Amino acid sequence: MTETHFNMLMDLLAEERHARLKQNTKISQLENELIATQQGVTTNFHASNSVNDTLKTELDVLKGDMRKMISNYSKLQNEYTLVKAELNVLKLNNSRTNQYNSRLEQELSAVKQLKSVANLQTILNLTDDAKRLEHELQITNNKISSIANDVSARKQDFIALFQQS
Repeated sequence: MTETHFNMLMDLLAEERHARLKQNTKISQLENELIATQQGVTTNFHASNSVNDTLKTELDVLKGDMRKMISNYSKLQNEYTLVKAELNVLKLNNSRTNQYNSRLEQELSAVKQLKSVANLQTILNLTDDAKRLEHELQITNNKISSIANDVSARKQDFIALFQQS
């Protein structure tokens, strides 16, 4: 082996040693990066688990609130239906009272045309009946107005409850 070959072999060994050092340095860097990445992933995993638990809790609370709102909505619908039925009954009663009042007014008008004293008591009785019916009509109208206000209030309650959710 000549000196040239020996020098070339030594250069190759030096290059190989330098390449191994470089490789070891790069491997150490990659190991450090891997450890940092693993720590970051672990930290993110634990943080996301914590967030997931919080979100699950909040979801359970929202589901409970939703069930309560559905229950309240059903109750309000039932109340609204009952109030509506009562209103229809009162309207029917009001209509009947108005018809009866009209008949009484017609009879009263006919009686007023009679001039006999004997029929005067009948006229007074009819007048009393008309006044009583007029009073009942006012009471019925007041009830209808009260129910209409109650229906409107329930409607506003429902709208407010619905908008609250």
